[in-house]
Amino acid sequence: MLRTMVAVMKKNRISVKRAYPWSFIWSRVSGAFFSMAVPLMLYYLVFRRVVSDEYLEYSNGCSYLTYITLGEVLNVLSFSTLMSVGRCLITEQREGTLDNFLLSPASRMGYYVGAYIEQFARSMMEAVFVVVFGVVFGARIELRNIPSIVVCVVISSVAFFSISILVSTIMLYTRDTYLVQNTLFLLMSCICGVAFPIEFFPKWIQVISRVFPLTYTLNITRACASGTFEFHEYISDILYLIILSIVFLFVGYLGFRKHEKKLIENVLA
Repeated sequence: MLRTMVAVMKKNRISVKRAYPWSFIWSRVSGAFFSMAVPLMLYYLVFRRVVSDEYLEYSNGCSYLTYITLGEVLNVLSFSTLMSVGRCLITEQREGTLDNFLLSPASRMGYYVGAYIEQFARSMMEAVFVVVFGVVFGARIELRNIPSIVVCVVISSVAFFSISILVSTIMLYTRDTYLVQNTLFLLMSCICGVAFPIEFFPKWIQVISRVFPLTYTLNITRACASGTFEFHEYISDILYLIILSIVFLFVGYLGFRKHEKKLIENVLA
C-alpha cells in the first residue's frame, strides 16, 4: 500500500507541474473570490453591516464576514478534494492507463490515499488565499483560535476524502465527470450553510443538507472560530460527521470493488 501511495503521489505531482501548474488552483480560488464578492457587496452597500436577530441566533456569535470566509474556505477545500480524488480513476481511464492499474496487484485504497495526500498541500494553499481575502475585507479570526481552526480544517479534509471515493465510483460507473461533480458541488454549496445558516431553509431541505459532512464541519469550525465551541454541545455534530464519513467511505469503496470486476472483465474479454 505504501509503495502505491508514493508512486501515485509522484505521478500526480509530475502531471500537475507539467500540465496545469496554476490553472486549476486559480480557477478554484477565483471562484471562491467571486462567491464571496456578492455577499460582501450586499453586506456593506445594501444592508450597511446590519444583520437580523435570527442570523445572530443561528450563527452562535460568529460575525457575518467570518461566517462567509470560513464557509468558502471549507467549500473550496471540499471542491478541491472532490476534483482531485474523485476524478483520479476516470482520468486514468481516459488516458488509457486504468486497465494496467486494475490488472496489477497495486493497493486500491493506497491509490486513493496517495491522490489525496498529493493534493492536500494545494488545497490548503487555496484555503489560505481565501482566508487572506476574507480578512482583507473585514473577517476577524483571533490568533488563539487558529490552532483549533486548523485542526477542524484537516478533519474536514479527511471527511471530504471519504465522499470523494463515492464520487469517484459514480464517475466510473456513469463515465461522466462534469455532470456528477458540478451537480454535487452546487448542491453542497447551496444547502450546506456555506453562505448562510441552513435554518433559513424549509425543514425538508435541512434534512437533505444534513446528509453531507460539509454541514457538520462548517458548524464545528465556525464554533471554534467564534470561541463558543464546547465539546458536549457539538457531540452530535461530531458523531454524525464520523458516521457519515465511514458510510461514504464504505459504500464508495465497496461500490468501486464491485464495479472493478466488470471493468476487468471488459479488459479480458
